[in-house]
This record gives sequence, C-alpha cells and structure tokens, in this order.
Amino acid sequence: MHQISKNIIKMLVCAILLSITGCTKQKETILLKDWLELIVTEMNLPQATSSKPIYLNIDSNNPYFEIVQSASEWGVIEKNVSIDLDSKLTKEWAAYTLVNLMSTEDSITKIKDSNKSIFPDHIAKSVSLGIFSLDKRTCFSPQTVLSKEEAILKLDLVKNYINNYEVKEPIYEASFDDELIDVDVPIEFNKDTKTAIFKDSQSIDVDDVIHWKDDEDKYYKVKEINDNELGKEVKLEEADYNDVYNSFEINDSFEVDFSEAEIEVYNNIELNDNSLKTVNVVSRELKIGDFEGVVNADSNGISLKLNKGDLKTEAKIYKVKPTVRWKTTDGNINDAYFKVSFNSTELIKVEPKKQSNYYLDFKNLKGNDFIKSLLNSFKSSENMDGTTIPICQIKVPFPNMPLLTLTMQLKLHIYTSGKVELVLVNNHDVGIEIKNNKLRTFSNSERDADFIMKASTATTVGLTTGVSTGNLALMDIFVKGGIRGYIDTVVHLYDSLGNKEEKHIPVELDKADEASINNDDVKVCGNINLHWVLDVGVNSGKTVAAKIGLTKTWNVLNETNGKLILNKKTHIENWQFMEKCTRNSRKTSQTDQILVSDKITLEKINLIVDLSENKKIRIISLPKNIKLSDLVFTTSDSSVCEVNKDGLVTPVKRGSAIITIKTKDNKYNVNCNVLVTNKKK
Repeated sequence: MHQISKNIIKMLVCAILLSITGCTKQKETILLKDWLELIVTEMNLPQATSSKPIYLNIDSNNPYFEIVQSASEWGVIEKNVSIDLDSKLTKEWAAYTLVNLMSTEDSITKIKDSNKSIFPDHIAKSVSLGIFSLDKRTCFSPQTVLSKEEAILKLDLVKNYINNYEVKEPIYEASFDDELIDVDVPIEFNKDTKTAIFKDSQSIDVDDVIHWKDDEDKYYKVKEINDNELGKEVKLEEADYNDVYNSFEINDSFEVDFSEAEIEVYNNIELNDNSLKTVNVVSRELKIGDFEGVVNADSNGISLKLNKGDLKTEAKIYKVKPTVRWKTTDGNINDAYFKVSFNSTELIKVEPKKQSNYYLDFKNLKGNDFIKSLLNSFKSSENMDGTTIPICQIKVPFPNMPLLTLTMQLKLHIYTSGKVELVLVNNHDVGIEIKNNKLRTFSNSERDADFIMKASTATTVGLTTGVSTGNLALMDIFVKGGIRGYIDTVVHLYDSLGNKEEKHIPVELDKADEASINNDDVKVCGNINLHWVLDVGVNSGKTVAAKIGLTKTWNVLNETNGKLILNKKTHIENWQFMEKCTRNSRKTSQTDQILVSDKITLEKINLIVDLSENKKIRIISLPKNIKLSDLVFTTSDSSVCEVNKDGLVTPVKRGSAIITIKTKDNKYNVNCNVLVTNKKK
C-alpha cells in the first residue's frame, strides 16, 4: 500500500511538471547569420564592393558571404571581431550590432556585469540609448539568448531612430584650406561661361582657388588669365570641395518658411523690368507654353493653379522639413545624413464640352462600321508622355547657418485624354545616409486619393531638394510622386439575332460611351488600371557626394506594388465599378446574369425610348438576399411613360421622366432617366 502511494505521488509530480513545461511555448530564437541578414535587408544597406573575404572562416562559398561583407563594410561588425554565424543571437551581440548601426557618441552607463561581455562599451551604450534596460541588480546579462520577436522589436526601434534622426543641437564648424584666397567681388561675372573681370590690382594666379561673396559665397579655381580693357579677364571652373574645406561639420533641421525664400518663377510673361526677378513673398501670374495660371508662396508652402482649355490643375507643396548631418575630414565623408519630409496635394480636372449633335452620327451605325467611324474620329490614346512644366527655383537659407542654403526645383507633369477628376494627397519622407564612403537610402510615404476617371490620365509633382554651401552642392534628393492610370475600352457589338462580338479599341472610354448613347446595338465598358507613382533619385552629378560615386535612382511605387484600387472592382459599366463584365448575349435571360453587390445596378441609367417601342429596364446586380420580385418600379410622370412591375417601360408621349426602382423595404433604390422620342417626327 505504501509503495502504491509513492507511485501515485510520483505520477502527480510528473503531471504537474508536464503541465508547467509542456504548456509553455518556447520562444523562437534567431541565429546570428539570420540577424545580420535582417539588419542588411531592413536597413537597406548597400551591396559590398569588396570580393575579398573579410573573415577567414566566411568565404565566397558561404551563402551568407554577401550579407557579412555588406554588414562589415557599413560598420555593423568590425574586422577584429571573431564571429560564429551559427550561434544564437545574444543580448550582447544585439547591443553590439545595433549600437554600431547608430554611430552615436552618447555617454556610457555603468553596468555591474559588463566584465562578462566581450563588448562592454557597446552594452553600456545600448542602455544609455534606451535600446536595452538593466535588471534590479543593474546587471545586463550579456549572454542571455534573445528571442526573435524581441530582436525584431529592438531593430525596429533603432531603425526608427536612425531614419527619423532628430537634431538635438545645431552644429556648424568649418575649417577652410590654408591656400583658399579671398578676393573682391568681380566687376563683371558671367555665370554661364564662368568668366569674371577683376580689377588690375587684384592678385590672382592660375590654379588659385578663390572665394568671394555677393548674393552667395562663390568658390572657383582659376584656369586662365587674360588682359582686358576693364581689368583682368579670368576664366574659372568649379572649385573642388577638398580645395575649399579641410573639415566641415553640419547638424541642423528646420521647417521651411516660404515667405523667407528667394523664388525664381519660370515665366513666358514679359515683366516690366524685362527679367525674371527673384522675389520673396510671391503671388505672380505665369504663362508656360499653352498653360496660364498663378503661383503663390507664403510661410506655409508654395501653390500653383494652371489652366489650359478644359484642363484645370492645382498643386501645393507644404510642410517641407529638411534634416541634414554632414561631417568630412581630409576629403572623406565620415558621416552624412539628409532627409526631406514634405506634403503635397494635386488636383487635376478635365470636363470636355459635350458635342451631342456630333454623336448623333453614330446612332445608326452597325458593328464594324461603328468601330471604324470611332477610330477615325478620335486619336489613339497609346502615348502617355504628357507635358512636363517647370514651375520655379527656390532658395532658403538655413536659419542657424547663414553659409548653408536649401535649394529646391519644382516641376509638374500632366497628361489626360478625356474626362477626369483627381484629388491626391501625399506625405513623403525620403532620405540618405552615408557612412564609410558608402550610401544607403530610405523612404516612406502615406497616400490618399479621390477620383472620377473616364479617360487615361497621369499627374506627378517633382521636387528636387539639395543642400549647398555657396556654389558647392553637397547632397540632393529628387522625388517625383503622383498617379498614373489608363482605361482599356471595350465595345460590345450586337447583331440582329442578339449575338455579341467584343472588341478592345484605342479610344477613350468617355468618348466611346457618349458615341454609343443612342445606339441600341452597341454597349461600352472598360477596365481600369490605376496606380501610384513614386520615383526617387539621390545625389545628381554636380554634388560632392556624387563625385565619389554615391548616387542612386530607384522606383518605389509602380503598377506592381502601388495599385490604387485594392478590391476586385476594376471593371466599369454605366460608370459604376463592377467585379467583372456583365454584357452578355441578349439571348441570355435576365435571371441568369444577376450579380450580387452592395446596391441595385442598372445596365443603363439613361434610357431612350421611341413612341413606337417598349423597352425593359435591365437589372445587372442586386444586394444579397434581394430578388427581382422584391423590386418596385414607379414613374415620376405617367403622362410621359408608364412602367409595370417587371420594369417594362411603355411610352405615352414625347418628354422625360424618372423611373425609380426600389426594394419593398425602401432600403435600396436607384433611378433611371427616361427620354421618350418620336423618330417619325
């Protein structure tokens, strides 16, 4: 009996232990090699340039070779560190790699067990930066294995810190080259040919690097000197950055006040002073090609309105905030960061005038004759190049750094081939980071749109933003964002037997639809493809960063990843969005083609009925659990036409009326406009 009791106790203990350990889900860990791959991918680190193995135990045959090379060249891991890729990620290795990513010089927190770590300074910095915290004993526990979930959270924290760098205190420290010569402002200076006339008394020699200040600081190298009746004629070239600065450090951020900006508006309008003057607070009419409008600037942003015939467009750039960090010594870019945040809104509207008399020519055309006439009447919409309109150049001094200038160029691109109305709102964050003479890029954008689209269209706002010191451009970023969409027009041709032929034609949907309005043997629908566009480029050819190869262009959003219509309703019938085409052979019964949707949808919302005929209002879709028998048809004017319970319209006299179709519970309803005509008259 005693032995049985012992066995029972053992069984109970085992059951309790099993319930404790067996029900606890083990947290997933992450190997060091996968951690490095996650860092390289999430931070968009550049591809390694060296094919020579940095670590002897990780050669080109290792599947993680490129990852390790990239992480090492960026400085995430150092060459003198021993690394085991197949080991589990510990807290000390996470702290080491994340602190190296941040390149910070923050203070170090004292930790009791730092002597147990191979990276004592890094774990201390990780605590100071708020990446990790200490336990109650002020211990770090460096060898503790980190779960994959916690590791990802730590990386997200650091990624957000780096990509959204905040300037704590503005810094501007410049050490100029000893051989840089300050000269007087030249008597004359041609910016295009880089030719200056100096007084004879000015001491200048070939190969001198000179500096003067008029509207901005100018740095040039002397190429050639000739005598001139006014003095010395000096031919110049752009000075090399390294000939001007021994070291240069910048750290600043501000929100642009456009009322303090110098804005040069591109204009075809001849001004009173016969020049394109640079102005501050601006409100100016402009004419660019066939476009006319006005550009306005205030403390909040810059906006423009342009008109061309039936086309009206508006755009606004506002809440522009640059953040810049730049540190160079002895010709090397030790550390650089440049991010531009801005909001933009765009509106494009085209409302072509209807030419109803012209469309009557299509009324009696059958089959291919209708198609041929349509193609002959309207141009193909295949070319979507559109028009690019340069608007203005903008210069804004950094408030804390008078020698530093923010430069901007604004362009607008427009294309539309028919009736369209678009309203776009974009919030952009685009940036670059340079480290160890290598470049990585990052971007984030939030978008919203409202649209009525009956034709192909494209509209984008292009903004190039750069940082310059005098005439030396350090870095720049180009962003072109907007929307692009096209409609595939489909024409359904019916013969006398009710058979249908389908054709895709290169004519805009709104034109084809209007042409078919009075033709009962032609039905028109379309398939819409509408997507966001976002192209980014960093460091154009003239910048200091570009001259050492730190330049890149890439596509962020396109037809593949930027679809605007995320549901399946990309088919248009009767200017209503559908999941698929419902135009069937007329021999098909109506009951067979009723679709389920969130509303009552008609084949035609406008019905033309001659006095010599009756016509039925055809239903395309109904809400769930609603049948045709649940519908009630009523007419607004029974003296013009009558309608029965099945939707058959009987004309009474010439005129117009509205047929209302609703459910018996009045929850859903739709209207059909009826026009009664008399062909004989």
